[in-house]
Amino acid sequence: MKYKLFFSILFMTSVTLAQPTTWSDHVASIVYDKCSSCHHPGAIGPFSLMSYNDAVTAAAGILDAVTDNRMPPWPPDTSYRKFAHQRALNVQQKTAIVDWINNGMPAGNLTNAPSPPVFPVGSAVNQTPDLVAQMPVFTNYASSTDIYQCFVIPSGLNTSKYIRGFEVIPGNRQMVHHVLIFADTTGNCANLDAQDPNPGYLSFGGVGASSARLIGLWVPGAQPQFYPNGMGLRLPANADIVFQIHYPAGTMGLQDSTKVNFFFSNAPSIRALRVDPILNHSSSLTNGPLYIAANQTKTFYGQYAIPAQFGKVSVLQVAPHMHLIGRSIQSNAIAPNNVNIPLIRINDWNFMWQGGYDFQQVQVLPAGSTLYYEAFYDNTTANPFNPSNPPANVSAGEATNDEMMLVYFTYTAYQQGDENIIIDSTLVTSHNSKSYDKINELNIYPNPVDNNILTFDSREMTGNKALVCIKDVTGREIYKQELILSGGLHTIDLPEMNNGVFLLLLIDNSKTIVKKFNYIKQ
Repeated sequence: MKYKLFFSILFMTSVTLAQPTTWSDHVASIVYDKCSSCHHPGAIGPFSLMSYNDAVTAAAGILDAVTDNRMPPWPPDTSYRKFAHQRALNVQQKTAIVDWINNGMPAGNLTNAPSPPVFPVGSAVNQTPDLVAQMPVFTNYASSTDIYQCFVIPSGLNTSKYIRGFEVIPGNRQMVHHVLIFADTTGNCANLDAQDPNPGYLSFGGVGASSARLIGLWVPGAQPQFYPNGMGLRLPANADIVFQIHYPAGTMGLQDSTKVNFFFSNAPSIRALRVDPILNHSSSLTNGPLYIAANQTKTFYGQYAIPAQFGKVSVLQVAPHMHLIGRSIQSNAIAPNNVNIPLIRINDWNFMWQGGYDFQQVQVLPAGSTLYYEAFYDNTTANPFNPSNPPANVSAGEATNDEMMLVYFTYTAYQQGDENIIIDSTLVTSHNSKSYDKINELNIYPNPVDNNILTFDSREMTGNKALVCIKDVTGREIYKQELILSGGLHTIDLPEMNNGVFLLLLIDNSKTIVKKFNYIKQ
């Protein structure tokens, strides 16, 4: 009898382990979370990934891109530092996709598959912007090569404002690869624009004027950027807002009119944020100048000691910047007690996929810390991105054939409690400051929500009194009520909301559970 029981258990275990990886139970949620933001109708991805049939049709390309780590595009090395809203696949997700494709792409029970995400047309922010900066209609001429076109839009502001958030809305998602946003108070960018008879002017590395200050950026799949409460980025009076937009080759003839919605702070006092290339090739290099001879490779090093009188510094975002010869870049900080603070590492730099990366929580640098960075440049024919053939000597500059070595930081002076500010809404903090990611332990039915009733499974808080909150992507509270959760399905009547992405939070005295959902008004 004991042997029969043993073999029965062994058989049941084998059956369990042999369960196939299916679209409905394993793969759909990964694709919808990591891929569909770029791969849906009208977006920049060359094919759609919004259904089982879409994924089956594109399976060969998916397998190639996933195994080569090309997609989804996420340049930072996640083993060095994790960031908010990562698109990178972890080992389990990558394994699930590869196993699913290699084993014949079984569908599973499609009625149990998660609903595809909903991508709002227009604004995803349930607020009226304070300023809308929109470029003129531009007909793209990018035929066989990518172009970087700059557009100057006068702000019309007669007083300075503090930006608490902004939202980039591409006019044509099929052709807008990324957007850099600058502010210029000198008129230099406007002069460059005036010299070109077409809307905007061509400029590769930056906007062609060192006077312009970076204030933000956007890449496909990015959420609206909102800063923590009480913080804002200064937009000077009478500033020109300058977009630099990357249009990829093959989009010739398409038209675009991208706009940015700005949301200003009305707070009586504001903590001013700055976006600066604190580490830069002009003043930070220890083995400069930045010069890479033809057919040579070279690694450059640099540092910046934060003056002790500045005190602690709170950093929200980091953004490295190089051109086409650069192949890798890394930055860290060393505190006065010799504690190493990893900031960012990109092992395979690609100018086409540059971005700014929010820390999951505000990164506080102790007073007297020193910032370090190093970057490797390959000016040989082995570099597939080398703009010159044969290779030519390269030095610092903004042109396509020049190079840069910058690391931008978004930062402010430290205040008590900054280290507890969470930027990534999928992270929550309990009373003992231990981080939890409970995003997979809360189900919403259906998702997207398509009427004014939201149903969720509250089994993780059986019998508990909990605070139920709904917030929009800016963190603004839409709904709040204290309820006794029975541990089963629970429904709440939603307030009047616009279409978009929202967060449901269940909070009790031991933990917080967060789930993102889409809302579609019928």
